[in-house]
Amino acid sequence: MDWPNPQDYNEAIQNPAICFADKDLKRTRVEISALGLPRPATGGFASVYKLIREDKGKNAGQAFDAWAVRCFHNEVPDHAKRYQCITAALNGFQPAWAPYTEYSEQGIRVQGNWYPVVKMEWLSGLTLDRFLAKHGANQAKLTKISAQLKSVLDDMKAHGIAHGDLQHGNILILNDDQLRLIDYDGMFVPELSGLKSAELGHPNYQHPYRTRDHFGPYLDNFSAWLLSISFMCLAADPELLKWSEDRECLLFARADLIAPFESPLFSELINHPLKEIRQSVQILLKLLNCPLEVIPSLDAGYDEILSLPDLDHSERIRLIDEISNTDVARVADRPAALLALEGFRPKKQSAREKLSRLLAKASNVGGAVMSFMTLPLSTGDLAAMGDEAFACGSYKEAIDCYSRALDSIQGGNAAKAFTLEQQRKFAGPEELKLANHLSLRLGTTYLLNNNPAAAVVYFKPLAQKKLGDVVDSRTAAAGLMMAYCQLGRMDAAGALIEQPSIIKEILCILLQYSNGPLTNVAGLPLSLKFLAQKLENEKEYARAASVYETVRSIAIRDKASDQLQQCDCEVILNLAKCYLFDKRPDLASSLFNTVLKAAEQAVGQPFDEWIIDRALVGSAVAFKMMNANQEVVKTIKSRQPQQIYNSLKRELSGELATLDEFAQVVCELTIQLGESEIMGGVSLATRLAADSFKRADDSKRASTILSLVEAGDFRKADELADAQLIDEYGLGRTLATGAIAQARRLTRNAKYAEAFELIEKYDCPADVILTMMSEQLTYCLKKAASINGWNADEFAKAFNLIDELGLRGMLGDDLCKVITEIICHYTYGSERFINDVRLLADLLEARTADHSSNKSVLQLRQFVLYSDAPAPPNAVSRKTPSQPDTLAHQFSKASATKEIRTTISDNLEADCLGLLTAASKSLWRKRESDLFFQFLTNMKSQDLLTSEFCDEVASVLVRQLCGSGLNHWSQTRSDLPGGSARRVIAILHDLMDTFALVPGIQGQSMRKLKQCLDQVERIS
Repeated sequence: MDWPNPQDYNEAIQNPAICFADKDLKRTRVEISALGLPRPATGGFASVYKLIREDKGKNAGQAFDAWAVRCFHNEVPDHAKRYQCITAALNGFQPAWAPYTEYSEQGIRVQGNWYPVVKMEWLSGLTLDRFLAKHGANQAKLTKISAQLKSVLDDMKAHGIAHGDLQHGNILILNDDQLRLIDYDGMFVPELSGLKSAELGHPNYQHPYRTRDHFGPYLDNFSAWLLSISFMCLAADPELLKWSEDRECLLFARADLIAPFESPLFSELINHPLKEIRQSVQILLKLLNCPLEVIPSLDAGYDEILSLPDLDHSERIRLIDEISNTDVARVADRPAALLALEGFRPKKQSAREKLSRLLAKASNVGGAVMSFMTLPLSTGDLAAMGDEAFACGSYKEAIDCYSRALDSIQGGNAAKAFTLEQQRKFAGPEELKLANHLSLRLGTTYLLNNNPAAAVVYFKPLAQKKLGDVVDSRTAAAGLMMAYCQLGRMDAAGALIEQPSIIKEILCILLQYSNGPLTNVAGLPLSLKFLAQKLENEKEYARAASVYETVRSIAIRDKASDQLQQCDCEVILNLAKCYLFDKRPDLASSLFNTVLKAAEQAVGQPFDEWIIDRALVGSAVAFKMMNANQEVVKTIKSRQPQQIYNSLKRELSGELATLDEFAQVVCELTIQLGESEIMGGVSLATRLAADSFKRADDSKRASTILSLVEAGDFRKADELADAQLIDEYGLGRTLATGAIAQARRLTRNAKYAEAFELIEKYDCPADVILTMMSEQLTYCLKKAASINGWNADEFAKAFNLIDELGLRGMLGDDLCKVITEIICHYTYGSERFINDVRLLADLLEARTADHSSNKSVLQLRQFVLYSDAPAPPNAVSRKTPSQPDTLAHQFSKASATKEIRTTISDNLEADCLGLLTAASKSLWRKRESDLFFQFLTNMKSQDLLTSEFCDEVASVLVRQLCGSGLNHWSQTRSDLPGGSARRVIAILHDLMDTFALVPGIQGQSMRKLKQCLDQVERIS
């Protein structure tokens, strides 16, 4: 059934004798207001009425003069059981701090139905907030009340009791020195173990992550610490009472507790001149970052507080979900960072769990002591000392402690970044885990100490994927991004987020940081702004807006005054633009108006006109989205025609111009300017309309280009594109991809010049085209050298490919080697083949960097010389014709050599031949062989080698190795010293290379050497 509302109770309670069943309450009257109506104290859970005894004079001492009656607005599960257990527990030891309490299931009758009530002794006193308002400057009274509160809490702890809603309204001060607790609806007693909490208490005094599952003797510990710290701060500095005005709290409100690092109050206390206040606030910050159930009582020491575990990020998200599902009003004041983080939370449960695991890995920046490590005492102590200094904001001291702890693990090299393998040389698994944790802490502390360069040293190794099995690389990457952004190294920051998924993972971590100590690091808002721009590029405007909102909240929190600066306005403009694209013009319009007002109120440094222009144009577009046409006209008319024209003109090249409403604003301005004669309104209108049409045409052309590229018609897309359009619409990557595909097609059709022109135009790598041409070249050459004879047509195709590659400087040694191997393995030596090879050698000589000395050129020249019709095996002639034969003449002509000397020293030639004979007779010993070749080399260097003399040398070798000397060679080859046969083969190869460079060399000389080489290789 439906429970009565406060008005129903007001009507019923005016007749106590009728509505109550309790005999004491029947003889009372309700306290009324000046209007004659009941005066309850109404909350979200119950209405409390003061009922005054009518017969108090007759039975004085038998009952109380007045009762407090609680009438409930909603049904509470197990309500009767709860109060029966609570009253039984309290009556068992009758504490002085608890007034008489009685629960009645059939308490009050409203509209014919009975509902339960709680009857309590009425206490006349001041609630704690009113007491502080009256005596807040009296330190003695505050100290006394604080001591009484601790005594009450110790008494409840001894009996396993927790009040559940310890707050100023439930703490009464009687006669300025006696403390009482009232309202036991949420009280825990041992008999209620296993139940859930009936209420969550006043949000300004409860842990921000308390849920109904939290119900036990620990329930008051956080509230007790909060009250104790509030007392201490107010006693030390009564001026802090200003923070309790209109906030229903002693000092801290829920908005401070859920987002302490966005709170102006926390900011003031952390920087307070009194050390006691600073230290107590650090304790409170630690408690806010702990699970509620592990928070100890007020007896705990400072070291014990610092050693408490931190609330896991995944658990934090789960608790937020649970609170938002059961108590919506309790999470209505979530900070911008938390709202942005929720925007990245996936809808599916599996994805949600994945995000929770991700957040669970995020590095805690609170100050937990790493008690899970089993390390030597000195290392653990240093780490704990660093954590304590970190929690207190003494970052230089924390750096020193962390460095010494890391130094003890890494063998005296704390300042050096180690790979995982190197670290394992110094530490075991547990120590390695601590070393990585300390590195993360050092990087974080250096950021907090405004030293991003040093932070990079510690974050960078941990951000590598190969360390992902030990530390959270994404956490290190988030810290590294903040350091890079603070140093202005945006290119390095961009390299950390190559994949969209990584952007979102790092964003989740950074958004967590925006509600912690790192919110004061300059690199955090810069990183968030950088990532928001990346989200804009991905068209994720809603998420980008939430991140910009976080950046804005950080900027506002850091400002000493409410006056906006130009950098703040740029963030607001970006945020407003995201709202426009997210179809939320009302929010965008409000933000644009904020910027315009800030520009009007700016004192000293004037605002950039471009900021005002952007705000005006954006405001007009937002009004057009809302169909507020009069506001559009009003906005346009707020500036001079030339100014508004320039504003729209500049926005034509921006992202805003893609909105249909922008074009409508342009039309509206055209009408307004057309009606105006000021500053050539008609002319401006015409120009703006032309610009708008051009913009629309360019947009249409860009869409057409994209469609053509996707359809594979790159030729038409290339004709439509121009440099300005490519830059403006970001078509470079798409066109480059299409250009590569088109260049491949052109290459397959042997249109090499067009292919290279295309890839040069769009700045594409030429490797793809080069690979295709090389493959085609190899294919054509192999097809030309077929077993059916030399295919001149295929060779012509290969020749054109080589020529094109050579003209572009792409004939490398490897490719030339492949060409030469294919040619030299071909054995069908037709006249057309020889001529084509000669042409190929000429082409390679002209197109390669080393020209005639290129190894492939020399090899082809040599191949041509001994590829004519073979000479008879025994036909050896010492005399050469007076006129060179046709082959030698062609070679001389092809080589374009200078006129050589025709007279040489007969003595030198005779000496050289003598050395050759001696070498042969000595069975080609090394000494004689080297003397001969050295002599021949000297003759070559002095240009004394002639074709005739070379032929004589070849003839001598034929006689020795193939002719009359053959029997001698055959008879003695088994007695040759080791390596002599290989030496002869090497000498013959060297002679062939040397003779190939002699002008006018005859083909028969080369064939003689080849004949000798074949013979030696056969018999050896």
